[in-house]
Amino acid sequence: MIKKFVVAIGLVAILFVAVGCGGGGGGLTEEEINQQISAAKSYLEKGDIENARKSYEDLLNSDSTNVEARFGRALCNLLLLMQEKPVTDVLASFGQPSFTTDIVFGENGYLADTINNENNEDMSRFPFNNITSCWDKMRFSDFKNKSRCIFAKVNSSYPLKSLASSLAELSSYIDAIIEDVEEAVVAEDASFTIPKGLYYGTEDTTVKRSDMLLLLSSLHINKFAINLANSWTFDLDLSTLFDANGVGLMTRNDYVQLLNKQFGIRQDNQFVEARTNLQLWAKYMDKALQAILAGASGGIVNYVEEAKSFYEDLDAVVKSIDAGLAGSTAIAQLTPLVNLDLDAFFKNPADRNAITSDPFVLEVKWGRESIKPVEAFWQEMIKSVCDYKIGTSGFKFLSDNTRAIGDLHDKLMSGLVRRKIGKYKMGAVDVTN
Repeated sequence: MIKKFVVAIGLVAILFVAVGCGGGGGGLTEEEINQQISAAKSYLEKGDIENARKSYEDLLNSDSTNVEARFGRALCNLLLLMQEKPVTDVLASFGQPSFTTDIVFGENGYLADTINNENNEDMSRFPFNNITSCWDKMRFSDFKNKSRCIFAKVNSSYPLKSLASSLAELSSYIDAIIEDVEEAVVAEDASFTIPKGLYYGTEDTTVKRSDMLLLLSSLHINKFAINLANSWTFDLDLSTLFDANGVGLMTRNDYVQLLNKQFGIRQDNQFVEARTNLQLWAKYMDKALQAILAGASGGIVNYVEEAKSFYEDLDAVVKSIDAGLAGSTAIAQLTPLVNLDLDAFFKNPADRNAITSDPFVLEVKWGRESIKPVEAFWQEMIKSVCDYKIGTSGFKFLSDNTRAIGDLHDKLMSGLVRRKIGKYKMGAVDVTN
């Protein structure tokens, strides 16, 4: 789990960097601009994210339109997101130490450790490493039970609503990243090469404008999810779920009673913001796909002729979701037909308090208890957004041409599949080459 977390952090470094063609401005000469950019790149190379950010900010104080500085600062802010207060508060509530970028990057970071001491990697520096005693009590292959250990050290009286609120506080940090990336993509030829030294790779990685647009769409869809999490009631006390050894503290009947009190609309809901972020996700995803179809190359997600039908199918789906914000629209590339009405959903969102049936029921079969969703409740919850009938089977998504593409993932991520982050190769661990 920890290794996957580290690889994910490294992926962030690769996926969200961009090179730019900054112009002169603010009274700086081209030589002075290049010197500041070189200073920032030098800090990135060493894994000193905070000083790299400061260097980019210094340049932006003189030249606010410099593409390299804009995306460079966005990259640094993205990498530093894990050590901002909202995340630190969440980690502390889970009984975990704070995360800092020097845990992963720099000459003493984990990625350097994978190269220099690959057989003696120090995992104790990471959050959640202190729950290994709980893991050890679980069967090695029992991931479902091992996942309970995440809650082993949760602070007393820590409701899920507080977790959602901390995520909502992240929005202002994400907004700053979005603002910089939006400025960067104004340049049609915007791109940035990240130095391989940051992630102890074997080669630099270039991210093109189309990749930046994909980043913008992903930032907005994450904000959309945060908005929804702060729109319905989720009053679960996370400290009451499991003990320090991952043993459940509640009966299944307790869970049913608790779950059936959720999903009411909060007075301070964020449905207006959610709608805006979904619309912006569609806007930037469509722009990214159009850029890819126009022949994007040299970046992470590049145009590949064999995958053309996938790009076209996905763009049709995105457009249909965007159209659904204005009224009922058929979801593209989905059979049997399902109509989507996001306009109706946001104007009249589903409310548990307006539905007579409960969301869940405790079912006893052959002496075993299990929690089952109540179809009538969930059908009522989704009826304003789409005409899907729960239980309908035989759905097919995307065209036959797309479904016939072999090794689709490798084709789509051709700019990454052979890259290394430390000793880790994308998709696999490689300690021999």
